[in-house]
Amino acid sequence: MKASAHFRSPSCTTPIASEPVGTGLSPFAKTLAFMPSLIIAGSMSAQAADAPTASAAPATTPSDTVELPAITVESTAQPALSSPKFTAPLVDTPQTIVVIPREIFEQQGAANLSDVLRNTPGITFTAGEGGNVASGDTFTMRGFDTSGSIFVDGVRSSGAVSRDIYNTEQVEIAKGPAGADTGRGGSSGYVNLVTKTPQSTDFIRGSASYGVAEQAGEDQRRTNIDINRSLGDTLPGAAFRLNLVGQDSGVSGRDYVENQSWGVSPSLALGLGSPTRLIVAANYDKQNNLPDSGVPSVAAREGLYLDPAGGSTTLIPVASPVTGDIFGKFYGLVNEDYEHVTQRSVLARVEHDFTPDVKLSNQTKLGDTHRDAVTSYIQNGSSYNAGTNVVTPRRIRSETDNEILSNQTNLTTRFDTGFIEHTLSSGLELTRETQFSPTYTAVDGPPTDANNPDPTRPASALQTPTRAANNPYTDTRIDTAALYAFDTLKLHEKLLFNASARIEHYSIDAETLTTGFTPLRVSTDDTLFTWKTGLVFKPRPEGSLYVAYGNSFTPPGTNFSFSTTAGNANDPALDPQEAVNYEAGIKWEFFNKRLSTNLAFFRSINSNVATNIGTTAIPVIVYDTEQKAEGVEFGISGKITSEWLVFGGVGFIDTEISSPNTATTDGAALRFTPRLSGNIFTTYALTKKLTIGGGAQYVETVSRSNNSTIAGSATNATDSYVLLGVPSYWLFNALAAYGVNDHLTLRLNVNNVFDEDCYRINNNGGRIYPGATRTWVLSADYSF
Repeated sequence: MKASAHFRSPSCTTPIASEPVGTGLSPFAKTLAFMPSLIIAGSMSAQAADAPTASAAPATTPSDTVELPAITVESTAQPALSSPKFTAPLVDTPQTIVVIPREIFEQQGAANLSDVLRNTPGITFTAGEGGNVASGDTFTMRGFDTSGSIFVDGVRSSGAVSRDIYNTEQVEIAKGPAGADTGRGGSSGYVNLVTKTPQSTDFIRGSASYGVAEQAGEDQRRTNIDINRSLGDTLPGAAFRLNLVGQDSGVSGRDYVENQSWGVSPSLALGLGSPTRLIVAANYDKQNNLPDSGVPSVAAREGLYLDPAGGSTTLIPVASPVTGDIFGKFYGLVNEDYEHVTQRSVLARVEHDFTPDVKLSNQTKLGDTHRDAVTSYIQNGSSYNAGTNVVTPRRIRSETDNEILSNQTNLTTRFDTGFIEHTLSSGLELTRETQFSPTYTAVDGPPTDANNPDPTRPASALQTPTRAANNPYTDTRIDTAALYAFDTLKLHEKLLFNASARIEHYSIDAETLTTGFTPLRVSTDDTLFTWKTGLVFKPRPEGSLYVAYGNSFTPPGTNFSFSTTAGNANDPALDPQEAVNYEAGIKWEFFNKRLSTNLAFFRSINSNVATNIGTTAIPVIVYDTEQKAEGVEFGISGKITSEWLVFGGVGFIDTEISSPNTATTDGAALRFTPRLSGNIFTTYALTKKLTIGGGAQYVETVSRSNNSTIAGSATNATDSYVLLGVPSYWLFNALAAYGVNDHLTLRLNVNNVFDEDCYRINNNGGRIYPGATRTWVLSADYSF
C-alpha cells in the first residue's frame, strides 16, 4: 500500500488539519468520546428486566483462578484472555500467547513489566538511546523491537517509562505479527497488561518487602495493598477496589541509582452478576528517580579498540585497561540528574448481555504520560579515554508528554449457519494519540576518573542541557479509525477455523521546529488491511493441533518520529513495512486442565524494508531488504501435582537479513536476538506451611549490531572501546515461604543466587547497564 506523504510549510495552500497539532483534547472531544459508554449504560438499563440473570464476570478477570492466602495457588488452568476479540479458549487459539498470572509474578517479587517479561523466552532487554537511556520497558521480541507495542487493557501505552505492575491482574504476550489484533506496528507481537477490577467478594491482601544487595546499591523498600469491598448490602451488584503502592529503593548492583514511586488505582463496578455491568477505574502513578548513567563498556573487560596507530579505522581486540571492578560505579551527577514521571488515566467500560449469545461492550479510556529527565550518560566508546583513564559523560534532557483518547465498541455473537457454529466478535476502534517533546541541546558533562568517579561534582552552565532561543520542539498527532471482525467457525467437533481481519485508516501529522522560527510540517495517511487465519484440529477435547498465518504493517512515524533522510524507516514517503508470520503448533492440557503446554514452530518475515542505493544528490530507494526470524518455542504452565507448580519456556530462533544491495548487512543476524533462551519457575509445597522454589533463566550470546563488519572513527584512534555483543549468561533465583497463620506468610527471595555478571548494551556498544547482583528480599504477604 502506498502511503501519501506531504512536506509542507505554513505557507502551503493545503491545510494540515482543522485542529492545530498539539492542542490536545478539547473538553467537547473528551465528553464526546465518553458518550457511547453513557448511552449504552442508559439505554440498556431498561432492558435488564427482560435479559437473562446469569452472572457474567468482567472481561478482564481470569475466571478460573481461585484465591488462597499467600503463595498457594489452587487452580492454574489457562486463564481467560481479556480481549473480547479472542473467540475461542486459549487452548484452541491458533497463536503463541503466553499469559502470566498475578500469582506467578507476585511470588517472584516482581515490581515492573520488565521483571514480568523475564518469564518468557525470546525477549532481550536493551538500553534506550538518547534521553531515554536506561528508562522504560525497552526490549526486542523474536528479533524486532517491541517497545512501541505495549498495551494496557487493550489500549496502546506510549512513552519511554517503566510500568509498575501493582495494579496488574495478568500480563498477556502475543507473539508473531498481529496487525489484526492491535493495528499498526508490532512486527513481532505485542504485550498487554490487564488491570485489576472489582470483585463480588471482600478481601484485603498486600505485601511489604525489604531487600539488600550484597554489593553496590541502596536497600530496597516496597509495599502494596489491594482492598476489595462488596457494596451489595446498600447497592446490589456493586463493588469497590483500591490498589496502592509505595516504593523507595536503590538498584541492586548500582551505586546511587534510586527508584522512588507511589501509585493509587481506585475502581468501581456496578451490576456485577447482572446483564448490564459498568466499571469505572482511575490510575495515578508518580515516579521520582535518579536515573542510571550507565557504565563505559571498558567495565566488561572485553571488547575492541581502534587501531592505536591511528592509520586505520579497523577495530582490534584488546584487554580492559581498567584496574578494578567498576560495574557498580556511578558516572552521573547525583545533584543534577533526575527523572520525573507522571502517569494518569481514567477508564469506563460498559457491558450488556442481550442474550447468552449476544454481548455488547464499550470502553473509553483517556490517558496521559509525562516524563522529564536529565541524564548524564556514556554516549559511545569515545566517552572513555584509555590514555588518561577519564570518562566524559554526555548530558541530555528529554521531555515528552504523551496523551491518548481511545474508544472501543465490540459486539460478540454466537449463531449457526447450517451445520457451522460461529463465535463472531466485531467492533469499531477510534483513537487519537499525541506526543509533544521540546528539544534540548545535549552537551558534554564534567569529566571524572574511571576508577573513582565523583558523583557530587558540579556541572557548569555550559555543561547543562539548554533549549535554544527559538524553543525547538516536535509535536505529533496520530488519528486512527478501525473496523475489525474475528470469527471462530466450528466445522466439526474436531475441526475449528479462525478468520480475522482489520481495516484501519490512520493519519499522522507532525510539526517540527529545529532552526529559525518556521516549523516544518509533515503528514502521511494510509489505509491498512491486516488479517490472520488459522485451522485447528482437536484429536482430543484437551488438545489442539493448528496451522496459522498473520500479518502486520508498520508505517513511517508509527512511534511519533519522522525523518527527512531518504531510506530511513520513518521517511514519510516510504511504504509501510509488512511483517508476516507462519506458525504451526500443538497445545495440550493435562491433569484435568491443571497443566497447559504449547509447542510452536514459526517463521516471521519483515519485508518491504527500504534501502537507499543512490548518491546523496540523487537517492534511489529500493525495497529489497528482508528480515527473517524462524524457530521453535515450547511453554508450560500449571500444576503437575497439587503441591508442584511450574511455569516456563524455551525457544530457539535463527535470524537472517537479506540485503543484496548492502554488503555489510547481507547475511547478518538480527541484533539483540539470542538463538537460544529459556526460563523456568517452580514451587513445591513441602508441608501445608512451608513452600520452596526457584527459577532459572538462560540467554545465549547476542550481537548488538546488524552489520557483519564493524569500523570505527579515525578521529578517536586511541579512545574508543566498544563491545560487539552481550555474552551468554545464566541467572538462578530461589525462594522459601512459610505460612505463619491463615493471614500471614513470610517469603524470602534470593535473586541471582550465584552473583552472575550480565548486562544490557546500547546500539553503538560504548555503554552497558549491569544487571542486578545477588539480592536478598524478605517479604510479608498478608490477606484477610
